[in-house]
Amino acid sequence: MITYSADGTTLTGTNLDGSQFRVSINDSNYYQVWQVLQNQLTATQENKDAKILYMENLQTYQAYLQNPVGTVVTAPAKPQMISVSDQGVTSKGPFVPPLPDPIPVTYAPSNPTGALQPQVGPTTDQRLAIIQGMLAQILAKFNNA
Repeated sequence: MITYSADGTTLTGTNLDGSQFRVSINDSNYYQVWQVLQNQLTATQENKDAKILYMENLQTYQAYLQNPVGTVVTAPAKPQMISVSDQGVTSKGPFVPPLPDPIPVTYAPSNPTGALQPQVGPTTDQRLAIIQGMLAQILAKFNNA
């Protein structure tokens, strides 16, 4: 990205070969390089705005999946990140780092009657028996101590 040098007027960027270039306010192509800098700053702001909007829409979609009541909400499309090279070439591609995908909601599988299946594990009576056994062992240790 093109930046201002310490003097506040000279612009610094990177050539295609990786070498640095500097453009003084007195150079004939200063305005062109300054315009590329403005395009880079605009792209940065547009990327920020697109990311915020995507995240807000994604939250709305996820909330709808949790409670599908009211107006149908569709998954938001991922925006493309805008990049402007120091030579002024604009391109679009996936965000770096990538934006999150919608998280699908999973429901407990149902049995043939359509009712939710009970969770696998001990019943309330079995849990109570386990807890009573554990308490009896603890009390026995205290009585023997």
